[in-house]
Amino acid sequence: MMYRVVRMVSGIISTERDMGIVANRVVLFVLLSVGLCLSGCVTEKGGFGRINDGHRPDTSRESGFSTLSELTDIFSRDLASQVQSKKIYLDRAKIRDVSTGDVANFSSYLQNELEASLSRTFDLQVVPDGADLLLGATFQRYGDHIKIFFKYHSPDFSVNKSIDYHIEQSRIPRDSLKENLHSKAKQLAANIIADDLEYKIYVKPFESSRYACVSPFSRMFSTLVKSQIVQIHRQVEIIDDCPVKGKLSHLNSAGKRGRGGADDHFADADSVLEGEYVINGDQVMVTLLLKSLDGHVINSAQIDIASSIIKIPLGDPASEKLADLADRKSERQERTVKRVKLSTGKGGDYPVYFEGEKIVFYGQVKEPLFLYIYDITSRGDVALLYPYGFGIGQKKVNPGRLVSIPDEEDGVDLYVEAPFGKDAVKVFASSIELPLPTLSAAVESKSYARGVRAIGKKRKRVQGRLASRTEINPSDLVDYYRGLAERFDIKIYEDSILLETRSR
Repeated sequence: MMYRVVRMVSGIISTERDMGIVANRVVLFVLLSVGLCLSGCVTEKGGFGRINDGHRPDTSRESGFSTLSELTDIFSRDLASQVQSKKIYLDRAKIRDVSTGDVANFSSYLQNELEASLSRTFDLQVVPDGADLLLGATFQRYGDHIKIFFKYHSPDFSVNKSIDYHIEQSRIPRDSLKENLHSKAKQLAANIIADDLEYKIYVKPFESSRYACVSPFSRMFSTLVKSQIVQIHRQVEIIDDCPVKGKLSHLNSAGKRGRGGADDHFADADSVLEGEYVINGDQVMVTLLLKSLDGHVINSAQIDIASSIIKIPLGDPASEKLADLADRKSERQERTVKRVKLSTGKGGDYPVYFEGEKIVFYGQVKEPLFLYIYDITSRGDVALLYPYGFGIGQKKVNPGRLVSIPDEEDGVDLYVEAPFGKDAVKVFASSIELPLPTLSAAVESKSYARGVRAIGKKRKRVQGRLASRTEINPSDLVDYYRGLAERFDIKIYEDSILLETRSR
């Protein structure tokens, strides 16, 4: 570059005086150029990054990078020329917009390109322990450019420097700074894990707060959050439940045909991630809770999503009807006193069964209790699953072990048959033996008026009247058992599962 300047100037020299002036200017230019080279680092293809020792303010110039991958390649080479370390830990959760503190789609793009570039020269570490260098990246919008700040330091901070670069917004993916469900899921995933601990997390399907059931939106969004957790927090392991596909079924009993095995989806997990959403006008608020297996809240995260960017249904009428019939919302509110837990061989969260499949339910209790299990269909039909019918002796289930229903000694098995659809399986548990009601659709419902469940004091009165009846409408099942609790002055515990069944 200096030689081009000298040649250009020499072509216009006409006198000794002119030559002296130009010579002085050339010397000044050379000194300035040398100063820049000593204080900064000139990159290839016109890219420029400035090394900062932590005392001077960072500066940078327009890079001329044609792609983000070109920028990260140059950064990786610049970094390799400045450090001897080979084991690097990239703090993926902190790749954020410095103005807002949020992650964005650009965070993912930058992370992916950084990992690809750095892996050619360095040994990327999953956790900070054992790394020789800790690397972070942030970014900020400046007009039509994006400024990217890279900061790195050794574990003892004997090395502590930064480099920054510019790239035109037109050179990065178009959705880099736009909000969509992927960017929202990434924000939640980044915020819900607050440290570098190596969690093993079971992610429960997110639910509607209003109905305590899943929807197309919650299924899809929980999957997005899981994938983003894996991408950002490489030290975290997601413990997957059995896949949920298809539709739910109607259950019937028959002669003994074998026994299934339990699949406890918490067996390998040390924590559980729960999520729910609530619709507030034109916003959908999603809340996540990361809990230990004993229910202690480890961390929480919350985000608002504009309804306009959600292109799939926020509700599921069939599931909402089932959740209301089983009154899952009230059931969820009493989790602090839960004494009974119901699950299946495919787990307890929205399992799917196919025609002809055998189903075994698993019950756990914290004290000796009688169990009453019912199948509720989205059509409003209700069938008693356990005990197996009137006149069959009831027996208590004891705590301390996983009880299969039906058991080998029961002589019956449950299997899936038509009509197929969505079902809720509801369990009631009590310390005393309770009378089984006769279920008849011909009896007028007391719990519902024009499809709406009674609430407040009116519902309490309904429960009291139902408790004295021997025959009830199937939709009154929950209020019947809650009425028995008042009648006999006992506590009745509840749990439920939403299922799907489909033909093969």
